[in-house]
Amino acid sequence: MRSFNINDGLVSNQVRGFYQDKKGFLWIMTWEGLSRYDGYAFRNYTLAEGLAHPLINDMIEGKDGRIFIAENDGSVDVILKGEIQPSLRKKYSKSINRLSRQTDGRILASLDHSGVFLFTEDTVITLNKTQEFFSVTDVLVDNNYYFVCGDKSGVMHEDHTFVSVWPDSLFPYSGILKENQDRMWVGTYKGLRWVYLTGAADKINKLSLTAYDRAPWGRWIINDIMQSSEGSIWIAALGGLIQIRPDQSWRVYNRKDGLPNDNITSVFEDRDGFIWIGTDQGMAQLDIKNAIDIFTISEDLPNTIVIDLLPRQDGSAYLVSNLPVVNKIKVGQPIKSIPMGNFGDAYSFLKAGTDTLVCTMNGYYKITGQGIRIWDEIPYSRLVISVMMDSTLISAYGGEITVATSKGSFTDTTFHDQVYVLVPDDDEKIWVASLNKGLFRVNLIKDAVGNKKLEWEDFNTYIPEKTLRSLHRDRKGNIWVGTRYSGLVELTKNGTNDTYVTHRFGRKEGFMSDFIKSIDSDEDGNIWVGTNAGIEKLIPVDDHYRVFSFSRVHNFFAAVQQIVVGPDHTLWCATTSGVDKVRDSGYDTIAPPEVYISSVTTAKKILEDPTELLPFKLNYNQNYIDIEFSSNDFINGKQIEYSYRLTGSQDTSWSNPFPVHNVSYANLLPGVYRFEVKVKGWNGEFGKATFYKFMIRPPFWRQAWFVILFIAAVLALVYSLYRYRIKQLQRIQDVRNRIASDLHDEIGSSLTHVNILSEIGRKTFDKDDQPQQLFKRIGEEVQSSAEALDDIIWSVSSRVDTAEDLISRMRRYASELFDAKGITFALHVEQLDENQSIGLELRRDFYLIYKELLRNIIRHAEATKVSIRILREDQFLSMVVNDNGHGFDTGVATERHGLKSIKGRVSKWKGQISVDSSDQGTTIKIGLPLKKNI
Repeated sequence: MRSFNINDGLVSNQVRGFYQDKKGFLWIMTWEGLSRYDGYAFRNYTLAEGLAHPLINDMIEGKDGRIFIAENDGSVDVILKGEIQPSLRKKYSKSINRLSRQTDGRILASLDHSGVFLFTEDTVITLNKTQEFFSVTDVLVDNNYYFVCGDKSGVMHEDHTFVSVWPDSLFPYSGILKENQDRMWVGTYKGLRWVYLTGAADKINKLSLTAYDRAPWGRWIINDIMQSSEGSIWIAALGGLIQIRPDQSWRVYNRKDGLPNDNITSVFEDRDGFIWIGTDQGMAQLDIKNAIDIFTISEDLPNTIVIDLLPRQDGSAYLVSNLPVVNKIKVGQPIKSIPMGNFGDAYSFLKAGTDTLVCTMNGYYKITGQGIRIWDEIPYSRLVISVMMDSTLISAYGGEITVATSKGSFTDTTFHDQVYVLVPDDDEKIWVASLNKGLFRVNLIKDAVGNKKLEWEDFNTYIPEKTLRSLHRDRKGNIWVGTRYSGLVELTKNGTNDTYVTHRFGRKEGFMSDFIKSIDSDEDGNIWVGTNAGIEKLIPVDDHYRVFSFSRVHNFFAAVQQIVVGPDHTLWCATTSGVDKVRDSGYDTIAPPEVYISSVTTAKKILEDPTELLPFKLNYNQNYIDIEFSSNDFINGKQIEYSYRLTGSQDTSWSNPFPVHNVSYANLLPGVYRFEVKVKGWNGEFGKATFYKFMIRPPFWRQAWFVILFIAAVLALVYSLYRYRIKQLQRIQDVRNRIASDLHDEIGSSLTHVNILSEIGRKTFDKDDQPQQLFKRIGEEVQSSAEALDDIIWSVSSRVDTAEDLISRMRRYASELFDAKGITFALHVEQLDENQSIGLELRRDFYLIYKELLRNIIRHAEATKVSIRILREDQFLSMVVNDNGHGFDTGVATERHGLKSIKGRVSKWKGQISVDSSDQGTTIKIGLPLKKNI
């Protein structure tokens, strides 16, 4: 019996009922919500998780996996893929008390104050044609008749017209169960009732309830009723859990048997045959296939430790406790004591043919139907440990060994240690396990004069230590030695010679302890081992043994002082707290269950659905992942072992099996991973692996698109730098070409002109006035060349590339030009950052346009006043030049090259030019784009 409460994770101790879905999950309905159990842990559903109401009445699973939850406020919630689906919730005016699937597949809903309805996955359909409303707690359909329990109980037609009404004095009725074709059970608040079915439709109205008066619990309040697969009727009552076996024998389970409480609210059988019991202080699990019956010293046995026991064919057992009494115990019956009288304290039992002997310090005594009687077939000898070998009795006390027959006895005193166990072998040989000197074999031989004596053989070379605590010979003749510290050793004969091959079993092989206290074997060849931590079972498989940890499976961890195999696959175990009768139902043959992944978490919860997990992608910084798994195994989910691996990682080997239910991986590198887990069945085999795929994305700078983009960007940058370099070289070359052209056009032509004038001057040097005018013109040409050279140098200088430098030079040029002619001028700068850098080409062309405009005013306008504005308009560097001279007709073609040169430079920059000329003067506006500032 295993119990569970809120400390184990159950949502509430007040359990109302159970349900098992198609995947094997066990659902527990309580007053405070819903719990789902997978054999290892609980997952709870409450108001916080989305339930409409915490009080759960019943639940049922639909065809598509949807689970419908009937709640006490009339709501029906839906759980799909492990999650509550609020969008699928239905709300009815009356609450559904019970959802029951009938043999024809229909689901009937028993409603509060409304009767019986047909339940579909979308709604409930009324069956009430007469509009007679009453509360229904349970319903069963048989031969088109509705057997109902509620505030009006009995037998009715589908239209709610009653054929037979049961007495109100038994109200309320709690449940109904059809056991077979002839009998139906009805639970009421005034005890259990029978309904005997006649099978005839015309007698259905004569059905009556018969009180069950065969047991003292027949009048208890009945809360629930159920029939298990092996045929027992299970009744949840206020007072305990009642089992009525097919042979009509019964048993009551209560607190003494491990139930949390004696008020049993519900009972349920799962697919594996486990009985689940609900109480108002938690729930319990009962394994009727592999039950452990406990006889405790404080309640069932004399207040002393049992030192020997002997199972009997009728299911009982004799036991002795170093007291002058032999006790007989049997499940469900009080202990029976057989006094030894004056025969002394009973130490052990011995089978002598058909006789059962009790060994004392005073001799051997036989158990008979009339009590304890003297057995005197072999003379008395002082003894504690005895074995029979044919008609020879071998006994030991301390280090003395006595061999006795009906004709006499002799004692060997040569062994100087305490004999712990004696085991007969073939050919008058006896195995001896001693307390501190190890393992020996004693041969019964005759000396030269025909007297019998013992010959000792030392076998300590076969065992790891000399402190022995148990010894056994199995049906194959193998010798099993239990040690204090080194586990169990098997000695198997090596062929026909008298040597042995050894095999060791201990913690390394799966035992829970290396302290081996007792050994026995059964008719199937299994070796049963009692240790300081419970029971181990060695199962023969071909030429070796498989370790099955019986205690780990059944949570049986008592220190077993003695283990004895009984009939019908039972074991009797003497422990430090009493005696336990254990039934072995062969769980070691059960194949592995299906394993489920319960949840996957990383920095945040990824998926909640334990059965519908899809591949998931994680960012590179979410490289921690925790995976939980379970197998819906209710034998002992906390002890079932799993093996797992993670493909895609450095280590892809399967882990050693271990009872762990989650695994965490940290600092995972980017990549595609596949987590695989498989469960080791109780038969020692592994089941089919379940897997979960996930991917950790590499950081964006390691992803293909980024690498490609980065390479493209680098190539583009290199290409841009290459283009920029070529462009710069081209600019340099253009500057060189322009400087060469300017030098050729400006300086070269001036110098040529000077050379020509010098030659003319040389030839006309002697003429009047001619040299003076020539020298004047030479000076003008030299001055013009100097100015042109200065402009060239200024235009290529990087130290004068700001707007301030440009404005300063323009102001100086205008001053030198207009002051000499007596022309008044004004230069204004507007909306222009004087620190703004202006490119070489733009600065040069803007300045040359400015010079050309001013020279044209001097040459043609005959103006007396000039106004100059330099400003920035959006992305344009503009100048507006206005004079008060006589204008010109802009529509008449002219041979002048000055205005054409200006327009050519403006066009080069795709700039703007406007000319407004009249008799009152001329205004010319030039704008060059700054975005092409180079």
